[in-house]
Amino acid sequence: MIVSNINMVIQKALKENILIVFIRDTDVSNGKGSGFQIHNDIKVPSTAVIFDKAATNSFYGTPLKEHLDQNNVEHLVIMGVRRNIVLIQLLERQRLIILM
Repeated sequence: MIVSNINMVIQKALKENILIVFIRDTDVSNGKGSGFQIHNDIKVPSTAVIFDKAATNSFYGTPLKEHLDQNNVEHLVIMGVRRNIVLIQLLERQRLIILM
């Protein structure tokens, strides 16, 4: 169910020409192999940007903040997150708004 919801949101974003960004965690499977890759059933568009992170915070050590700023992103839709407390702390630190 979660994968089909993610694919639905991706399709809507593509129709509206909305930026799509994926974040992969290098702590998962040591940053290698299928466990590290984006789930096979998620339809990753060729226009999507993919960043790899080594820290809990997706902004730390990645160009994510700069990329969002350059593209004038003011709102985020975040999907597939498992660590809600970390997410809330991250958003508070970055002063971002989350739409769920």
